[in-house]
Amino acid sequence: MCFNKITLTFLNLILFSYLHSQTTAVFLKFPSNSKMLSLGGTQVATNDGISNIMSNPASLNITTKGELIFNGLKVIDDITYNNLLAGFRTRTGRIGFVVSQTDSGKIEGRDINRNRTTTFRTTDRLIGMNYTLAIDRNSAFGVNIKYILLDIADESAGTIAFDAGYQQDNIINGLNIGAALRNLGGMIRFYKNNEKLPLNISIGLSYKIEHNVFVAMNITRWIYEMKTDFSIGSEYMFVKGIYLRCGYNTNDRGLKSLKYGIGLNLAGITLDYALIPFDMVGNIQSITLGVKF
Repeated sequence: MCFNKITLTFLNLILFSYLHSQTTAVFLKFPSNSKMLSLGGTQVATNDGISNIMSNPASLNITTKGELIFNGLKVIDDITYNNLLAGFRTRTGRIGFVVSQTDSGKIEGRDINRNRTTTFRTTDRLIGMNYTLAIDRNSAFGVNIKYILLDIADESAGTIAFDAGYQQDNIINGLNIGAALRNLGGMIRFYKNNEKLPLNISIGLSYKIEHNVFVAMNITRWIYEMKTDFSIGSEYMFVKGIYLRCGYNTNDRGLKSLKYGIGLNLAGITLDYALIPFDMVGNIQSITLGVKF
């Protein structure tokens, strides 16, 4: 692809913006795992342990000693989004860690006359820590602290942000609720311009209709963009340990299409796959591998 100098300045926003955004670090809007992606982003009220702490910091409900998850997402061409999450039980609560990175791959830079200048990459990185405190048997409060670092060509900028969340399980048998405030913090300064993080607040419900049928929905308000998204998803346990999923989100552009996924859960090992038919660039695919120990 050919870009002039002005386009290169805003490359991070162009490549990673699923929404019409007035903020930077848009990778913070990415679903953090394949299950969430295939369910349309409906994980604010689901109790999925470490895989869900970027959606709701209060969801780190680990029944085993620990959990480790790796997620890989292929977005467009060579653009990838990967993260590694780990969670552990402690005497006073539950603690989790996350490391994530988006990478544009090699980009050919050109000047305003379309002459080749150089080849470079853009990367966005996040390092975060979670702490979850159980209020009682069915409710919890959690917080994330995360450091965000963006690199565009030879320019870098970083800031610290916070998330907070609450979750209540089994209000009525099988019905959970959750709420989360995400990306509260400083601004990113690029080329003498201050850019805001994608601050948002979400509320969600999830309900297990039968032992093998699960539905969930979220409403998310993007504060600076002044937009509200609605998402809904469903999971069906085809046979024990095998799950079929689909979801829908009212995001702009090609992401309005249905999302699909499949999950395997065998002997403490989980494998999830998600597929999004993206009208603009083709299919987006994601795979997540997890293990409990």
